[in-house]
Amino acid sequence: MRKFNTFVMAVVCFFATATSATAQDSPAEESDNNLFNHLAVGLNMGTPGIGIDLSAPITPYAAIRAGFNFFPKFKYHDDFYLSDTYIDEYNKFRRLHPEENLPDPTWSDGDVAYEASAHNTTGHVLFDFYPGKKCTFHFTVGAYFGPSYVVKLKNTKEGLFKGVSVYNQYAENHSAEGYQKIGVWFDDTYFLEPDADGNVNGNIKVSGFRPYLGVGVGRAVPRHRMGFQCDLGVQFWGKPKVYCQGQEISKTEGNDHETDDGGFVKTVKKITVYPTLNFRLVGRIL
Repeated sequence: MRKFNTFVMAVVCFFATATSATAQDSPAEESDNNLFNHLAVGLNMGTPGIGIDLSAPITPYAAIRAGFNFFPKFKYHDDFYLSDTYIDEYNKFRRLHPEENLPDPTWSDGDVAYEASAHNTTGHVLFDFYPGKKCTFHFTVGAYFGPSYVVKLKNTKEGLFKGVSVYNQYAENHSAEGYQKIGVWFDDTYFLEPDADGNVNGNIKVSGFRPYLGVGVGRAVPRHRMGFQCDLGVQFWGKPKVYCQGQEISKTEGNDHETDDGGFVKTVKKITVYPTLNFRLVGRIL
């Protein structure tokens, strides 16, 4: 969030300086043809979230806008699958190694509740190009940028797998004895291991820098005091990837658990662009 605040302050200072310098150097009657001769502020709402930005004309045929978009943190709840085999392995280890004093498993029902939350707060710098001086239709190019992790997953009960990290370390060092690491299955294909604090953390990651292409209607800086702008386009955020504890993971073979609704990540990985529909109420302040 601190980076975005710095970005917004830099944009404000840049536009204010450019607008002030232009106003001092140019006669008022020629202002419609000057670089950064006006300044407007816009309030946005759409698929990027709720945002605010500043805009200024570059020429009568082009304008720039830059700002910040706050994306509400949507949450979704579901279950990880936990194999009964893992529970048996863990209990076997507890019987053979009482000196480790591992806690009783509280996850013996076979499913582990998790929470998925969306994180897509972004900044943007966009350039609008108009076919004519008075035309409101425009083409837009630019970029959005924000966090790489757009979806975060975690078990809802904090520290649920305390003791499992000790077991997993032993299993890794004694795999010849038949021990298996314990974890949960996400989307029926991805094996996620608990961290040292006994939590499972997974993420879906995309590119933090997302080029944008779109079209729309409305001027970035209205000719009158107030105006309206609508944009439709796509952000190119690349192929989503699944991460666990900061490491990318791929499909894990050998899971004998079958569900009716698998394939979430398989579907998500096909979504290499983020559809963007944005409505902007804009007011000219200079």
